[in-house]
Amino acid sequence: MFISTPYGTFPISFCDASSFNVQVGNVTHVNGLPTVTNTATFKDIALPTYGQGPSSVTFLISQTVIANWTNMIIKIGVYADLSNMKLYQSDGKEIPPKTDFSFNLMYQIDMNTPGTPSPINYPPSDITPTSVLFAINGTAGTQLSIANMNLGDKYTEIQGATQLTGKTPTINFQQSTAPTWAVNCFQSFPNMTYGVTTAVQSDPTITVQHNAVSAGEIAIGNLMLYVAIVLGVVAVVIVAGVISVKRKKNR
Repeated sequence: MFISTPYGTFPISFCDASSFNVQVGNVTHVNGLPTVTNTATFKDIALPTYGQGPSSVTFLISQTVIANWTNMIIKIGVYADLSNMKLYQSDGKEIPPKTDFSFNLMYQIDMNTPGTPSPINYPPSDITPTSVLFAINGTAGTQLSIANMNLGDKYTEIQGATQLTGKTPTINFQQSTAPTWAVNCFQSFPNMTYGVTTAVQSDPTITVQHNAVSAGEIAIGNLMLYVAIVLGVVAVVIVAGVISVKRKKNR
């Protein structure tokens, strides 16, 4: 994550969180459909203040997977609490109130299935600046097509008790050079106001189409199999930030 302003870019490192918590949900049935929700929280991620006092961001991301007869719906909820965020330049000066800024996320997306000795990776079939498509046949006897994977769904800017809904983020998908089967995604929430914007909330959706399954196949074991197939898409959203930051520190 990072904040962009006219006064420079301010990185937000997941490694600087005061605590990290993951809650793995149980499979329940909502409207008759098997549903599971996992949530990860990065609490009080410290930002550099050059001796000017505390500054932090709390970041929460959830994934809800809903299994249907011919598709799977994956909702990726993002909530960034910016109410305790203060931005200081390297000389210790805080940026001016009401400065325009953007809140930015970078993901790396891939699809794989478990394999021995390593997972089997599937490259995307098509990438555009705003969407990515995986068309896969014969994966565990299931045909999959992740279509319209567009993280550009509307988001909400929160200003204290006021919610500004229906805002549109800026999205850019690019082919990754390492690993070559992955896709880099940049998601930006622009036109925020420093000292006024207190949070950002987004809930984009991914739809996985597959062959129709029979009633006997809608069991917890099969649901988990289907979930495992798409974990390369959704779980990486939770951990990619941590992995990339750690690797950068190691280098």
